Amino acid sequence: MTADRDKLEEYLRLQYSVELRFDKEAGRWFISFPELQGCEADGATREEALLRGDEVKAVWLETALERHQTIPQPEPEPTYSGRFMLRIPRTLHERIARLASREGVSLNALLVQIVTQGVERFGMRSLFTFFDARMRKAIRNAVLQQGEGAYQAFVGIALKRIHHTETVIPESTQPVLPDKGSLEGGNANG
Repeated sequence: MTADRDKLEEYLRLQYSVELRFDKEAGRWFISFPELQGCEADGATREEALLRGDEVKAVWLETALERHQTIPQPEPEPTYSGRFMLRIPRTLHERIARLASREGVSLNALLVQIVTQGVERFGMRSLFTFFDARMRKAIRNAVLQQGEGAYQAFVGIALKRIHHTETVIPESTQPVLPDKGSLEGGNANG
């Protein structure tokens, strides 16, 4: 029993990645440990979420040890060089280069400014909302063009890409359609 306790203490000392975020809709803080799949908690305050996160992480690790499951090691902290490769169409490259020339700045300086403004303006949540709205619109269009079965197939494909898992659509399940109002309304949110 002491060996198990020592092993648990050893894992508890490791520095696992922590993702902490506030959800405005739920009015709660959520914490997760990406290396420890399914290890998540929440709290009314940031401090409560962190405290519950520590408790849940301990239970998660203890359970994994009891079941003799492999426990992943923490991922090393990523480093960022400040450089990345971006492929864009030649015509867009030309337009940006001409704009930079007109502004009297380098192509790099202009792109840094554009990306910075985009991140500040849209943020990650807005970016997700944008892509979510585009996906919903594509699904609605597919349903209208391809028929009822297309909706469930598209949702299955989307979930597969989001969760990186195999899509499972039971044959016995009937297609689920959005109500007619959401198909005809053209509302970006559903």
